[in-house]
Amino acid sequence: MTKIHIWIGTFKTEKEFKQYVDQSKYMKAWQMYNNGDENYVGDEEPDKDLRSNFCKEINIDFYDEDFIVFQFNKKSDDITQLISIIPADANKLIKICKQKIEKGNSLIYYTDEEVNEKDALKCKSMTYIGVFEQDTATVVGGEGLQGLNNHVWAGVTKKTKEQFMEYFNQKEKECQFCKDVGIKKYNSNTLYIYHGKIDSAKKIIEDTIPDKKLHDIMLSDLEELGIKKINALFCYIDNGFRDAKKDSTFLIYKKEFVKYNIKKTNKFIDERDEYNDLKYIGNFSWD
Repeated sequence: MTKIHIWIGTFKTEKEFKQYVDQSKYMKAWQMYNNGDENYVGDEEPDKDLRSNFCKEINIDFYDEDFIVFQFNKKSDDITQLISIIPADANKLIKICKQKIEKGNSLIYYTDEEVNEKDALKCKSMTYIGVFEQDTATVVGGEGLQGLNNHVWAGVTKKTKEQFMEYFNQKEKECQFCKDVGIKKYNSNTLYIYHGKIDSAKKIIEDTIPDKKLHDIMLSDLEELGIKKINALFCYIDNGFRDAKKDSTFLIYKKEFVKYNIKKTNKFIDERDEYNDLKYIGNFSWD
């Protein structure tokens, strides 16, 4: 399951909070360094002192903007209001939050499997609440998992975690994932990713994909394709908002559809040979 790390604190102003998490100087320095900019001073990598105070405190160099949320509440320091946007078990969240902090107007939650909990606890400016499992039912408005389109890709990749995640980078224009499936932007709250040691497809599906009702049929399709062990998988729910104006849905016409006489309409896009090294397994849902 996707893990969410949560920090809550109090800042005098929203500007102060934004300065605390601002990575712009560090990112600009890296851009100049990587591009060989003549205005970059020296040959060494950018000084880590340029990082945001948040990154310094929890001992990370970067955070992925597609998987982190910053929230500042101007009107109240009621943590119940603040944590209402977090896609996790609300009752558990409230109980644990109130054990650790009474008030707060600033929130950070980050879906990153590699954040070290010991380092997360070292945060001085905010209180680390802990790590929680992402609740898909909460992400999609508490309506449960019925009717959600779970697109799944799986296989073996030789890419590093950083290289693999770059496929989903939405910082500049359309990311490669969006281009491959024909959408302009994806909802990061309904993207589930595994990249790690090679293991049984069954275990990785059970650990990564929230909807347990779909696990067996997904495994069945993988077995038909002869895929038993994998080291990478991602699942994207394309109708997670349950709002036609917000959702960017898509249909992939699998190559095998031809032998089943499934008619190809203009709603389909052709299946690619690979997506970030992985094979498209299919679109799974239940009514």
